[in-house]
Amino acid sequence: MATLKGTNGLSLNIQHDYITLKTPNGNYTSSWGGAKASGKLAQDGKAFSAIDKYVQTKIKGSNYGDVMKTLLNPTVLSSLWPDWNQKVEDNTFLPNDKVKFNQPMFIKKYPNGGVVTKVARKYVFIRLTDKNEVIGFDYNILVKQ
Repeated sequence: MATLKGTNGLSLNIQHDYITLKTPNGNYTSSWGGAKASGKLAQDGKAFSAIDKYVQTKIKGSNYGDVMKTLLNPTVLSSLWPDWNQKVEDNTFLPNDKVKFNQPMFIKKYPNGGVVTKVARKYVFIRLTDKNEVIGFDYNILVKQ
C-alpha cells in the first residue's frame, strides 16, 4: 500500500488492485472491476461521469497510477468537479430528531422521512415513517424537519 499526499486534503491510496482519490467531499476509486464513488461525489452524477471519462480517456497510452496522480492537481480536479473542496457541514443530527430527505430519489421513495435512532460519524440511522424499519444514510442527504 502506498499513499501519495497532494495539496488541499487530496491524496491517493494505491493498493494492488485499486487506486482511490480521496478528497474532503468524497472518494473516486478505479479498479479492474470498474469505478465507484462515495460521499458527495456519489451524489453528483455529472462530476463522477466527468472524472471517470477523464481517467478512461487519459489511460490510453499510460497507466492508472500516472493518470490518477494528475487528479492531485487542484486545477485539473476543479475542471471536472468544481465542488470537490466545498466546505463540509458537520453532522449535527441527534437521536429523536425528525428528518426528511433533500435528494429527489429518496424523497420519492421515502416522502415522509423518519426519526433519528442513532448517529455514527457520517451516517444517520433513521426509523422510516413509511416502512417502520431502521436504515442508515449519509447525513448530507438529510435535513431536520
